[in-house]
Amino acid sequence: MSSISLNKFKEDLILQGVSDKTLYQYCIYLKKLPVGLEEQRRYIVQHPKNYNLIKAYRRYLKFVRRKGDLTFEELYELLDTFKLPSKRGSHGKKRSGIAIPRREWAKIIDKAPHEQAAVFLFIGFKAALRPGELRHLRVNDVNFEKRVFHIREREANPKINQIKWSPKFEKERDVPFDDDVVSTLRTWISEIRPKNLGHPYLVWNPHGNAKPGRVSANSLYKWVKKTHSLLKPHDLRRSCITEASNLMDIKIISKVAGHEEIKTTQDYILQEEEEVFEIFRKAMS
Repeated sequence: MSSISLNKFKEDLILQGVSDKTLYQYCIYLKKLPVGLEEQRRYIVQHPKNYNLIKAYRRYLKFVRRKGDLTFEELYELLDTFKLPSKRGSHGKKRSGIAIPRREWAKIIDKAPHEQAAVFLFIGFKAALRPGELRHLRVNDVNFEKRVFHIREREANPKINQIKWSPKFEKERDVPFDDDVVSTLRTWISEIRPKNLGHPYLVWNPHGNAKPGRVSANSLYKWVKKTHSLLKPHDLRRSCITEASNLMDIKIISKVAGHEEIKTTQDYILQEEEEVFEIFRKAMS
């Protein structure tokens, strides 16, 4: 890998707010890669069980695609070739996501370290957004009249700490929200969110970044971990989808979640056997 491309990748990681430890690990592994895509492919194939190397390289490939040197199809072909090896925990089981029941949402939100984190958690639980979509939301993405978030592509803009970003599958979409979210966001935008921030983001990172702007992935992860030791940002979406599965047809949930296949939605739903039985009993009574 050329030093120029590695330096640009490092700058991009810093802009995204990754931790110093992660940045160091990525650079250590990527420095070992040869120049040229074919040479890199052969090198990776020779190290099929090196989890950290493959993880770093997959992230690098996504960076290369954002720069326009790979097509979307080429990227997914490469990601399919270089799949992450299984990484198992201390008990020999791969950690799956968790779904927090709706009755516990308020308790977790109350533990948020500040108001920005509380708003983030509330939207995450209620709207089934992906973590990246959540982090890149802007004020003008909120349509109160139609009650939807508009998820769209972002061009790079260093002045507001914005990297080039595209939604999954590069598809723009609308995500609905309910009256509770309307009330919370109206209060947040009109009464709490400062008007002189100098950037258009709905929620911002109040700590850690030298530049103002969107919340970094690292900050979002820390906010979530402070409220629940096992919770990760994607589990907010998983909790919303699991809760919705008790109330509506899975085809509707799949559409709202932006899934290409219903099977993907089914994999998100985490319910105990007794919960499933109780839902069936209520439906049949």
